[in-house]
Amino acid sequence: LMFFTELELQLGPVPSKKALGVCAFPDLNSALGAVPSIVELEPSAVELGDGTLLDLAREIPSMRAAVREFVHGNPRALLLVEFSGPSGDRVSTDLQRLDELMGDLGHPQALTRAEAEAFQQRIWAVRKAAMNVVMSMKGDGKPVSFVEDCAVELEDLPEYTARLDAIFQKYNTRGTWYAHASVGTLHVRPVLNVKLDQDVKKMRAIAEEAFALVREYKGSHS
Repeated sequence: LMFFTELELQLGPVPSKKALGVCAFPDLNSALGAVPSIVELEPSAVELGDGTLLDLAREIPSMRAAVREFVHGNPRALLLVEFSGPSGDRVSTDLQRLDELMGDLGHPQALTRAEAEAFQQRIWAVRKAAMNVVMSMKGDGKPVSFVEDCAVELEDLPEYTARLDAIFQKYNTRGTWYAHASVGTLHVRPVLNVKLDQDVKKMRAIAEEAFALVREYKGSHS
């Protein structure tokens, strides 16, 4: 336990302009592999949404139209990259740099630009509803929260994620993936039916293997 007797805050002005770039990828690993390069552009946020989240959001009537606005084709992962700055010209330039980077990474024409504030809000509304969206999964199997706040160093994130996914496959399940890619933390929920004894046992086994993996990368878990 800890407590503080004094705090010093470093305050800064609230940015007057924001722009959002939606980067589409054919798979989760490609998206996570791009994160370190995108972070070098100094965005104010980089949020991940996987293909499962997108598929489920399309099935929700109140979100369907918004998803169609910013998801084109059938990507299996998105990165929502936000830039903030003192002027519209600055954030537009940042989006152009992001577009060029996506091309350099082998994903040309995979960026949807959102510079209008209302458009950005519609995109963020889908992201903010992510937990409710994934829990709308039909059937007794649901994304279960027990390894979801693990964090590793950013450069380890693609390999760690691939190995964690292999653990899920070992137990004949899959996970949902979303959240704060820029800081190495993803909300990861394996799909399990906790009404079944066998899936309760799977939950314990997955947890032990996942936490061992996090320790191997000198990460942290909550």
